[in-house]
Amino acid sequence: MNAAGWNFAAYQAAAQEGELAVPGAVLKYRLAGPASAREVVVFESGWSASLAYGVWLEHALIPQVRVLSYDRAGVGDSRCSAPVSTQAMTRQLLALLDGLGIQQPVIIAGHSYGGLIAALQAAQAPECVKRFVQIAPTREFDRPLVDRSLK
Repeated sequence: MNAAGWNFAAYQAAAQEGELAVPGAVLKYRLAGPASAREVVVFESGWSASLAYGVWLEHALIPQVRVLSYDRAGVGDSRCSAPVSTQAMTRQLLALLDGLGIQQPVIIAGHSYGGLIAALQAAQAPECVKRFVQIAPTREFDRPLVDRSLK
């Protein structure tokens, strides 16, 4: 779809949206792009940004790949029913991928805080994460508030 044809109605029609129960949460997700695509890119948004924040990435990639955007537990339209930890976030992503029938390894593209989450998920689930890309990521050091919350 070219830039001239990209509008809100086209955005809504271009993907499957829904909610899926995973351990400790109900995650809101959006899956766009061809089901036959060899590549699946998972978008990890910034600190409190919802899945709609990834529209720019989706628009650029869906002609060639599938793009999964989702609200992490407690963000946007997702609900959290258990404490959030980095291990829980990775378990929830793996459960979401499984629930959506995505079997191939994924590429995680993380923006800001999502870049940090992408690196952690790659470290915690190397069998699932083929590679990750950090876009203006939150630094992994010199951030006492972030460091404490990720333990």
